[in-house]
Amino acid sequence: MNSSWLLMLALESPRTPKTPPNVDEIFTNWQWINHSDPLMSPLWAIAIMSVIIFAMLVLRIIKWRRSSNRQDGPLLVFHQVAKQLEIDITTQWLLIKVAQQQGLPNPLTLLICDSTFAHHAKAYIKSLPNHRQKHILDQLSHAHQHLFA
Repeated sequence: MNSSWLLMLALESPRTPKTPPNVDEIFTNWQWINHSDPLMSPLWAIAIMSVIIFAMLVLRIIKWRRSSNRQDGPLLVFHQVAKQLEIDITTQWLLIKVAQQQGLPNPLTLLICDSTFAHHAKAYIKSLPNHRQKHILDQLSHAHQHLFA
C-alpha cells in the first residue's frame, strides 16, 4: 500500500516548471526560439529591420528627388535650349562650369549675347592652368562660332 500511495502522490503533485534556457542555450539551440515565440525569431527581426531600412531609403530618395527638381529648373531649361541649338553634352558642361566660375545665375546667360559669351569665356580661360587653356579655348571658340556665326 505504501508504494501505491507514493505513486498516487507522485501523479497528483504538480510538475515542476521547465526552467528557461540561459544565454548559451539560446545561441546553441535556435529551435527553442523559433518554436516558443515566433515573434522573437532572429530571422523575423532581420526581416522587419530590412523592411524598415528599405522604406526609409525609398522615402529619402523621394525627398531628394523633390528637392532637386526645385533647384534644377533653370538647369533643365538650359539643357533643353542647348539641345535645340545642337550643343553637345561636353560643351554644355563646359558652359555650366564657365557660368559657375563667373558667378552667373544661369548658364543661359552665355547663350543670349555674343559679347557676354566672349567676356566670360576669356575670364574663365585666364583662371585655368596654362596647360589646359589651349584645349578649353578651342572648345569655347568652336561653341562661340556654332552659336553666333
